[in-house]
Amino acid sequence: MKYDEYLQCARKHLRGCASLLVTYEAGKNTNNYDNIVWLELYYLAGYIIEGITIYSAYKLNGWNSTDDIQKKYNLQFTKKTKLDFYVKRTKVKNGIETIPSYFQHRPAGALNVQQHKFQEIVKNM
Repeated sequence: MKYDEYLQCARKHLRGCASLLVTYEAGKNTNNYDNIVWLELYYLAGYIIEGITIYSAYKLNGWNSTDDIQKKYNLQFTKKTKLDFYVKRTKVKNGIETIPSYFQHRPAGALNVQQHKFQEIVKNM
């Protein structure tokens, strides 16, 4: 997955919110959708913020836009940003889970995209 896909998702969710609002406004007088519509907008807003956050963290810190954030590990980037895609990067060989040597130097407390804790990523930016 490339980091710019997060921006594309944020834009998609924003268009969905706009469409939901137009539909809501059109049927406002005939339907009682208030709570449902606002809860859906709140839900989608979280994905919009998450998408923009992940995109910004990678873009502003110089991640190569052609590199897959799931497949490539860049120790210098992670040291600088305390950000990686995965909670942990392990390999299983013969039923034994190991941490590759190139990943063993990951900074303590590194943040990750996988757990969707974008609030912590925002605080760290």
